[in-house]
Amino acid sequence: ITSLPDIIPVPSKQGEAPTDFPADIPLNGKMNIVESYSEKNSTTKGVVSSTVIFQSNKTVKENQTFYEKWGKDNKWQSALGGKTEQNKIISLFLVKENTSLTVSIEELLNNTAKITMVYRPAVDSCLNEMTNEMKEQLKNIKL
Repeated sequence: ITSLPDIIPVPSKQGEAPTDFPADIPLNGKMNIVESYSEKNSTTKGVVSSTVIFQSNKTVKENQTFYEKWGKDNKWQSALGGKTEQNKIISLFLVKENTSLTVSIEELLNNTAKITMVYRPAVDSCLNEMTNEMKEQLKNIKL
């Protein structure tokens, strides 16, 4: 059995979102992008995830309300219980058409927030592709 492919981080241009991060996902109250990158599959070179970390001039509560409403308005569904709150970080889990979006909101000084958004395209198709590949490999194993 071959090993799973490596995941390769690909940094974005400083101050910009990754080119494969959907333009229709808003960066609410964005003051500046702190970090952004994509992760790609070393075998297929396909994007596994795109991450944007930015500072928002909105509070944690304002951002939480904004992204919950935005998700509903844009037909995203809550997943994994919808949200968690741990160590003063609120995380929202959304899914839509085989893609997922995690929005983590952390309180900073002066009523601002740091937001980490992780977008994962075609979650099911990647999983199915890997599962089918693994099935083929298992067929070739002789006991």
